[in-house]
Amino acid sequence: MAADIETALLRHIDAHNGCDDSGDFAASLGFDHLAVVGTIKSLQSSEMIASKEIDHFKWCLTEEAAAYVAQGSPEAQVFNSIPAEGLPMAELKAKFPGEVGDVGLKQAMQAKWVATDKSSGELKVVRKAVEDLSAGQRAQVCPGAREVGN
Repeated sequence: MAADIETALLRHIDAHNGCDDSGDFAASLGFDHLAVVGTIKSLQSSEMIASKEIDHFKWCLTEEAAAYVAQGSPEAQVFNSIPAEGLPMAELKAKFPGEVGDVGLKQAMQAKWVATDKSSGELKVVRKAVEDLSAGQRAQVCPGAREVGN
């Protein structure tokens, strides 16, 4: 594989009078970029080519952030799951086990989106009116993201 990369790279350099970006080169031929960088360093140490490093910074969403863009923040997920008549706390905890449920409930309560109601004898979580300001923000972060809860 390294010989294939070296041959392709040298041919590309000869045909194009250089290689502007190793990342683009690797992507265009389906090579692993790190393998291409290793080949470039090897050729450079043999004084067959000269190169200079170009730093590329790329912002990308973590898996957790991508889930929040797709499904809404934990507090929005909790809020959207509660029907108008409320939801028993046990059902809510079963629906959102783990961190999303815990964080979502705490943040939704802190923002006064939801409240607890003990009047019926069992602990229920009830919705309050809320304005979703995050829809525009999600659209800016990830254009084409669908509206959550609609």
